[in-house]
Amino acid sequence: MNYQFHKAQPKYRARCLVISEIAATNLIPAEFVAENQHRIPIWLDIDVKTPMSAQTTMWVSLAEVRSLFNIPRIKGQDDEWLACGHIYRKRVVRVMPFDGERVHRKQDYGVKVICSDDPEEHVFDWETQSWVDCETYKANKLEKFLQGLSRTIKMLERIANTADMEGNNTASKVP
Repeated sequence: MNYQFHKAQPKYRARCLVISEIAATNLIPAEFVAENQHRIPIWLDIDVKTPMSAQTTMWVSLAEVRSLFNIPRIKGQDDEWLACGHIYRKRVVRVMPFDGERVHRKQDYGVKVICSDDPEEHVFDWETQSWVDCETYKANKLEKFLQGLSRTIKMLERIANTADMEGNNTASKVP
């Protein structure tokens, strides 16, 4: 996979990425005027919990800035949005892991998504929608299995107790 950098290649490269599908409804259109007087179309997402804690995330639509920055069609997709700031949970429709080779758009049951270019071997956990190291993943799956097994045993014990009680009631009624 080839990467392009403005300066020297950094020592750190992001691994175990996720692609978030967002709902772009109710974003506020605006413009950012750069030093060279370019007018860059942006979209604002303002989260107002209280008047003193308003936070704003700026979004850039690749489709809208493609011609402005001469971005060739081969780079990115027109339905791609770039977040400049925090992505609010309410915006996220779904999370899709990128394993270094492809984007997994949905969970394929029975198939583990493993980060291909990660020396520490991380697995995507669909339940938490995040990458976890293999040991944590195994421990979580084992714990979940044991919890399910415990529930099954309790249910079987209740069934057995109910059957015993019904058997005792029938035995006492026999003349």
